[in-house]
Amino acid sequence: MPLPARNVAIDAQDLYYTLKTIRTALAYNPNITHCIISFAYYFWGYDLSLSTSIYQYKRITEVNYPVFKDKHNFPGNPDDDTQIFLKSVTPLKKHLFSFEVLANQYVENAKKRFEDSHYFSYPRMDSEILKHDDITNRERAQKRAASHNKFFKYASTVQENQKLFADFLEEMNNRGVEIILYVPPVTEYYRNSINPDLISDFYACMEPLQEKYRFKLIDLFNSTYFKNDEFYDYDHLNDLGAIKLGKILVQALSL
Repeated sequence: MPLPARNVAIDAQDLYYTLKTIRTALAYNPNITHCIISFAYYFWGYDLSLSTSIYQYKRITEVNYPVFKDKHNFPGNPDDDTQIFLKSVTPLKKHLFSFEVLANQYVENAKKRFEDSHYFSYPRMDSEILKHDDITNRERAQKRAASHNKFFKYASTVQENQKLFADFLEEMNNRGVEIILYVPPVTEYYRNSINPDLISDFYACMEPLQEKYRFKLIDLFNSTYFKNDEFYDYDHLNDLGAIKLGKILVQALSL
């Protein structure tokens, strides 16, 4: 990036926590002038806090809630997991194993370990697509796309996210922060499995915002610029693809 930049993306994030992360970064550094957001077609209907997946459940209880103290629409009590752990540490165990000292050491080591960590483990040069035959790739991509095709049926989430994003855009326009959205590139396998209604619904939500607020939208979904060996899986780039994507995004910056 031609400007000092920080990646504040978190795995399996949704729009609500994405915007919360950005606002937190701006509170920490009000001099931020540009913000780039990955905005997949299914994003409007995605609410991490209502997911039934154990992986995404842990994103609330182990990442977002501890950081923001905000459970959004999460129906349970995120503190429960922490309390279960703490109650399992008896006074005897604390005495024998110097629990507080070990806990503090663990936290400090974690801070150092993740001080400048990346979204994925690096280097990330492999490509799942190259490991399988055509039939297997189609089946796997179809399964992945099917997990995203369902999101627009959650009408209340779509409406909530539209309101959240409209408020965010108005705030960023008033602050003079340039917002760049991009629909990430995908493999042909994934692209062929996406429900066309997902795309039309995406733009039905986005176009009214484009008329009212200032932001850039770069749609790379149908791009043929990225090759199979530049994808880690069917809808995520590896390092090779990320370098190419970075160049596109730099060109979009108004500097």
